[in-house]
Amino acid sequence: MKKIVWVLVVLLIGAGAALTCPDKAAHKSALMAAANTYVDDKVDSKVGTTGIAGAIGQGLKAVKKAVGAPAASLLLDKYLEVDSYGVLTVGKIVKKSESKTVSLGVFGHVFTPSSEMIDKALNEKSDK
Repeated sequence: MKKIVWVLVVLLIGAGAALTCPDKAAHKSALMAAANTYVDDKVDSKVGTTGIAGAIGQGLKAVKKAVGAPAASLLLDKYLEVDSYGVLTVGKIVKKSESKTVSLGVFGHVFTPSSEMIDKALNEKSDK
């Protein structure tokens, strides 16, 4: 009897994961939010948040919102591919023959890299 209960629990969890699997739009939205958080954190740490520096920082964030966000959205439309594996989805940036995993979606949530991970990846690329 216990085995039947466990099988049912596993089947229900699998069905729940399959029914709530995030789509490409959810991956794009989560990646845009992660990128915005990263840029805002960088502006705040490099420029500051008070006085004239804070005003300059707010101006830079406004430029990001007006120019950077639409450009990033277009890039994600072009290069983001989302593979579905039934109970989870994997977002990848595909450019030419190179593919990098950038997000993982399960149970209606998309997991993206943290600001620290993005910073490390960007600095790694600039060193090469």
